[in-house]
Amino acid sequence: MEREDIPESAKSGDINAFQTLFAEFQNQLKSYLYGLLPDCNDVDDLMHDTFIKVLTKISNFNQDSSLKTWVFKIATNLAYDHLRKLRRWQADEYYPNYKSLSETLKSLLKCKSNIQ
Repeated sequence: MEREDIPESAKSGDINAFQTLFAEFQNQLKSYLYGLLPDCNDVDDLMHDTFIKVLTKISNFNQDSSLKTWVFKIATNLAYDHLRKLRRWQADEYYPNYKSLSETLKSLLKCKSNIQ
C-alpha cells in the first residue's frame, strides 16, 4: 500500500491502515498525556480511549488539520474530562483513587523517571 493511500484506507475502515497511522505518533501522544495527567496509570487508559474514539470517528475526519492534530485534540478533551471527574470527587476522602498532593507528586516523579 502506498503511503498516500493510507489515510483514505483508514477513513474507509481499514484497521491495518489506521494502526499504521496511529503508530506514527503514538509515543509522542503518550508523552503529551504524561504531562497532562497526574497519575501515570491513567495514561494507558486514555491512550486506549483515544484510540477507540478516533477509530469510531475517523469517518468524520475532514482533513482541515493533520490527523495528528485531530487525534491530539481528542486526547486532550478526554484528558480534561478525566481531570474534571477527578476534581469532582477529590474532596471525598472515601474515594478509592484519592491521593494527597504528596502522593501525586511522587507518582509524577515516578512517571517521569519511566520516560527517561
